[in-house]
Amino acid sequence: MEGICDSYAATVTFELADSSTLVLNEDGTACGRGQSNLSNASTKSFGHPGDVSGNWTVQSADGRFAGRTGSGTDTLRDAGAATAGTYSGNLG
Repeated sequence: MEGICDSYAATVTFELADSSTLVLNEDGTACGRGQSNLSNASTKSFGHPGDVSGNWTVQSADGRFAGRTGSGTDTLRDAGAATAGTYSGNLG
């Protein structure tokens, strides 16, 4: 990753329609490409492209996820108006 980077920590919750939840602890690095994070563009603009790369572990799980443990990685690529990301790893 390039540009201006900083570390982050987050809690991510996935909830299914039946209210089953999978909660992940996540940490990693987020970078704004080039000098884009230093621009004076509004936070509602379609600018500020960036990349995120992290690691996650299961914090808690219930419902259909009950008893699941595991860890993995995640990536996010933001190109302004378009964002795409993936989570990969193992749930046991």
